[in-house]
Amino acid sequence: MVDGCMDAYADDIFACGARGIISEPFTDYKAIARKHENGFLAGEGDNRILMRNNPDKICAMVEDMVKTAYMADGYMMSVGNRIPRNVPPRRSRATRTCWPNRPIAESRHNAHTP
Repeated sequence: MVDGCMDAYADDIFACGARGIISEPFTDYKAIARKHENGFLAGEGDNRILMRNNPDKICAMVEDMVKTAYMADGYMMSVGNRIPRNVPPRRSRATRTCWPNRPIAESRHNAHTP
């Protein structure tokens, strides 16, 4: 777990045997997921987007996080720069409304046949 951007250090962290990185949204999670397919990632969400209270931008953030989740071996949907108490709860709950009617895309981990 790190407070800041992990781009310059991710390779070293994984080389030391770490299984994952929990960081902040400044980190390029997709680049890490492409390079370290067996890694666990968390912290890509951004509280600044929640603070702006724009449902389209909140859903775009969630969609982007889902794309990264399908690239990684393990992924936790989380806000890396944490959600401070001045973010109204309804804005955090808005992330749950972004994918109500969308099909779950197949990833390399959940591929199935009917």
